[in-house]
Amino acid sequence: MTKSSTVCVDASFVLRLLLGGPGSGKAVSLWEQWNRGGVRAIAPGLLHFEITNALHRLFVGSVISAEEADESLALALELGIDTISDPFLHRSALRIAQKYNLKSTYDAHYLALARNLSAYLWTADRRLVNAMAQRFPGINFLGD
Repeated sequence: MTKSSTVCVDASFVLRLLLGGPGSGKAVSLWEQWNRGGVRAIAPGLLHFEITNALHRLFVGSVISAEEADESLALALELGIDTISDPFLHRSALRIAQKYNLKSTYDAHYLALARNLSAYLWTADRRLVNAMAQRFPGINFLGD
């Protein structure tokens, strides 16, 4: 379990938590530990937009049914993750994306939030971890 009282989770973490896949066992274990330990989970305000989009894409690709998408979204909304949308976050995300030549600012929002609130960031996105691990030591990979 993390030593911080706050953790930042991205959409890939939440999707593994809800739908399974590589790293899902660790996601479930961490989530249970955090709940028992009173650890606060946070994410940028875009979290639920990303989850909704991912569930829709899985539905369109015939990976999950419409009912599974609806149920998964309902569960995601009930997890109690505190979403934060603040001007400082957008400014920080833009600076991070520019500084590290990221193709979009979505991941940069998670990085900015974790950095600004001294929280560990948990993700199932190997590409993000590989690109940013040396620059953001608080980033953690769920694993395979």
